[in-house]
Amino acid sequence: MTPKTHQERPVSNRDVIKVRGARTNNLRDVDVDIPKKKLTVVTGVSGSGKSSLAFDTIAAESQRLLAATYPAFVQNLMPPPATPRRRHPRRTQRLDRRRPGPLGANPRSTVGTATDAWSLLRQLYAGHGTPPVPGPHALSFNAATGMCPACEGIGRTATLDIDLVLDRSLSLNDGAITFPNFTVGSLFWKVYARSGAFDNDKPVQSYTPAELEHLLTGTGPNVDTGTYPMAYEGVLTTITRLYLSKDPAALKPRVRDALERVATTGPCPDCAGTRLNTAARACTIDNTPPSPPATPWPQRTSTAGSRTSTYQPQHRSSPSCSPYWPISPASAWATSPWIAPPPLCPAARDNTSAPSFASTQPSPT
Repeated sequence: MTPKTHQERPVSNRDVIKVRGARTNNLRDVDVDIPKKKLTVVTGVSGSGKSSLAFDTIAAESQRLLAATYPAFVQNLMPPPATPRRRHPRRTQRLDRRRPGPLGANPRSTVGTATDAWSLLRQLYAGHGTPPVPGPHALSFNAATGMCPACEGIGRTATLDIDLVLDRSLSLNDGAITFPNFTVGSLFWKVYARSGAFDNDKPVQSYTPAELEHLLTGTGPNVDTGTYPMAYEGVLTTITRLYLSKDPAALKPRVRDALERVATTGPCPDCAGTRLNTAARACTIDNTPPSPPATPWPQRTSTAGSRTSTYQPQHRSSPSCSPYWPISPASAWATSPWIAPPPLCPAARDNTSAPSFASTQPSPT
């Protein structure tokens, strides 16, 4: 026999998620104990009830209990939650496997938006930040009032190399636009070839500056492509709108490889990747206490009967240590979706900044 090296601690009800008599969808009186703080994998054939157990039972009950903490007015606006049978619940966050999901192909989705942590941060800074903002929407990178105008709330910018998108020695009829989906005969190519703004047999290197600018970033009326009319839009503008604004993982491999070849991406220089405009980045929470007065604090003494109470403020703030810190919503999300204050100094841990009340008894006469 192998001797026991340690004594196993019995599993308590607090260490597991107990499901008793689950009957959601394909489940038939299923009893299961799922350990907490461990990675648990639910496997089975299609239709065996994996999603019914994980999402429609455990996650649904957790969300129901979370909704029960909201005010009655908010609960009345929410759809009625399911009530599966379950014990010892905790809050869970459901992340669907479908795309586009909370973290799917939408580049505006982050961990903060998927878990509502960013919404809570915006409410915090809208209520207590300085300088004040009109509301939480002014701190959102998904709203025009809060997003960085340079990157439109994406946090990254891309620069297209014109010489890699165009072969200036060729004409439109010869295939001067080398980016995929813009080849000769394609729908996008017809927009430029049939717009009437260019000589289709003229090499791009012979274009005037105005013609080159119109080809790259210009706009114009609808063009009859032979299939359906399409509004005229420059080559660079079209590539940016259709491809650069999307998650690269959602693009076809051919287009994704072409973008990696012609585009240089990096953090937005205007917002440093925070996605927020100047006003939103300036909003901070500075909870620094006021400096103590130069003169000593006065003592206020009140006598009630035979008991004397003396109020003496005890403010001992060291200039090199403070329990308060200024932080903006941009830097808060850049570091962590949750705000964790730095360690407090000894003075703050000892609560020496709090006022003290000293009570004295008058000496007997």
